[in-house]
Amino acid sequence: MHVRRGRILARLGREGEALAAFDEAVRLEPRNAEGHWNRGAALLGLGRHKGAAGAFGRAARLEPKDALAREGIGWALYGLGLYKRAAGAFGRAARLDPGSAAAHAGRGLALIALDRHERALAAFGRAARLDPGSAAAHAGRGLALSSLGRHKEALAAYDEAGRIEPGDADGHRGRGRALFALDRAGDALAAHDEAVRLEPENADGHRGRGDALVRLGRHKEALAAHDEAVRIDPGGARGHHGRGDALDGLGRYEEALAAYDEAVRLDPGSAVAHMGRGVALLAVGRGGEALAACDEAVRLDPRNAACHTGRAAALGYLGRPEEVLAACDEAERLSPGDRIVADMRKKVQEMTGGP
Repeated sequence: MHVRRGRILARLGREGEALAAFDEAVRLEPRNAEGHWNRGAALLGLGRHKGAAGAFGRAARLEPKDALAREGIGWALYGLGLYKRAAGAFGRAARLDPGSAAAHAGRGLALIALDRHERALAAFGRAARLDPGSAAAHAGRGLALSSLGRHKEALAAYDEAGRIEPGDADGHRGRGRALFALDRAGDALAAHDEAVRLEPENADGHRGRGDALVRLGRHKEALAAHDEAVRIDPGGARGHHGRGDALDGLGRYEEALAAYDEAVRLDPGSAVAHMGRGVALLAVGRGGEALAACDEAVRLDPRNAACHTGRAAALGYLGRPEEVLAACDEAERLSPGDRIVADMRKKVQEMTGGP
């Protein structure tokens, strides 16, 4: 009776009351696996991931072959940031029920968080084959493909997710990121506009808008978009970094530097934040500090061509042409045909009379 009442309350969105009903159900029947599973689902819905993991774990011990209990454990562990354990839980769920698209999709998300993108793509692919009508599975494929740099395929996956579920803001944000990576900033802006319309209080949508607007040279609008992102998520480094990009485009270099400083403070492991800081330091004539910032960016992400390009610019400012050419060589190796690098190399060769 209490389990049934709790389910009705949960469907009505009264999660706190639903949890109380499930609490009473397991108090009266402590070996009722269904009661523990529902209690876990209620706790998960309330964002109480540690409690949810315990409740789903109890359900799994009572019903060792219950794949849904293992899935629940996976989602709770994912919410706790324990991605390796979450992937293991989803894997056990998939072994118990190989036809569960949700288990494979959950495993894919955990693998993405672990930077195991090829395996994540395989997991999402399996989910999409099992349930072709799952927008989440196709969006997951898009996320994995984007992480692998396969942006055209990612866009196709996000398009399919959007066809299935046009009202999913996360799908529009993913589509916007893929379009941005394909240098289609106008289309990316339209995708992020739709995401913001659907979820106006999601900071990622505003950040995506801001990035696209910077690429389009609309820096004043970009600053407003990133300001909104920071209002919603003041602890998000990307919003502050985006403010720096917009302020740099407006020629407000000291303010840009302050924004990049905040981005680095919030996320000291972000290579692009250090890179932005280096560019801003260069703009205010602090070449030595700019080089140090770009060096840190290269250390954090040695395969990012833009970081090497920024380093080359700082070295050029400091009058070290041979090192500029070496940095350009590395940038060109990572991003062949980059026009900015080619122009920089040409200027240095003209100054030094080199080949």
